[in-house]
Amino acid sequence: MLTSIVVPQHPILEAIMRWLFSVFLVALTAGSALAGVHISDRYEYTVISSPDIEVPARQFVSYKAHIPTSGTLSVSVAVLNKTFNDGSFWVCDASGYQALYAGRAAPSCRGMERTRGHFYFTYNVDRPGDYYLVADNRFSMLDAKHYAFEVRADIRTPDRIRQGYTGLLTLISRAEQEVFSAPQINFSMKPCGTANAYSKTVDGSIVVCSELAQMLEDQGNTKAIVGIMFHEMGHSLLNLWGLPNWGNEQTVDEFSAYMMMRYLDDSYIKADIDFFSNGNTQQEVANMVKNGDPHPLSIQRVRNLQAILKNRTGFMQRWNRALYPHMKTSVLQGIAQWPTTSDDPLLAREILAQR
Repeated sequence: MLTSIVVPQHPILEAIMRWLFSVFLVALTAGSALAGVHISDRYEYTVISSPDIEVPARQFVSYKAHIPTSGTLSVSVAVLNKTFNDGSFWVCDASGYQALYAGRAAPSCRGMERTRGHFYFTYNVDRPGDYYLVADNRFSMLDAKHYAFEVRADIRTPDRIRQGYTGLLTLISRAEQEVFSAPQINFSMKPCGTANAYSKTVDGSIVVCSELAQMLEDQGNTKAIVGIMFHEMGHSLLNLWGLPNWGNEQTVDEFSAYMMMRYLDDSYIKADIDFFSNGNTQQEVANMVKNGDPHPLSIQRVRNLQAILKNRTGFMQRWNRALYPHMKTSVLQGIAQWPTTSDDPLLAREILAQR
């Protein structure tokens, strides 16, 4: 018997709903988490960064950023001018920025004034709200200033993010246990220092970095987290099953595509295509040469996914043969009795007959 599933409303959760129904999971309590799901209390991400902005003499350039919870902003600034390499940089709340904009004293703004070379400071965010990052050159009469800067937030995890990822990771964890014969995979979200997600070789645990979560939010493409999670699940499961190619990035890209095509719809693959379309090919090539990055170039990953969509029948047949032996008996029985267009009921019956 199917029962309704109640979860917090969040864009990344709708991705899993059809999967849950397809494998006959029972109802979940809204926001409840499995023992294997952990969301860090800390949420770190890059608010804004720039390798070089020019600020004309007697002017300033400002950026507005909404900070959703209390915490700390860390500001790193380099004045790039070879001569007269002094600069000012501020973080202001709304009232402080209004005063600064009007040319009045702005005591609530914090930062560094006319400091040479590279400098660093922090700003305590006492309450949620809009804050302004100001590269200041009002003191210079003639010379423009060039600044490189990065502003990072280290804040309390917003409730919306906590609820959304608790629901997402809980649903994926339960579904993984219902579909596949494998040890339980632990899922977590925490700061990593970079926008990433990864599978731990030792036990298959999967980590989603808060920097990646925020990057997808900023890009307006939270749907892409689903394909990323399936990608990491591919690493974990193939490794736990002792199969070859568990570390091959293109192989687990295909695993991810298989899961989305079987249980969801093409819009999630297209979200991955949009995500990879934002890749910087030159930076990726440099990272391959310098650090041996095993991931295919993003442009190639886009082409691979597009090719999969064009040849879905053959693609699904190959992966059915690879994954059916690792699916639970109840799942194979469902495939044998109520197959979808991507299923192979004859293969499911053959495997069931051998059990």
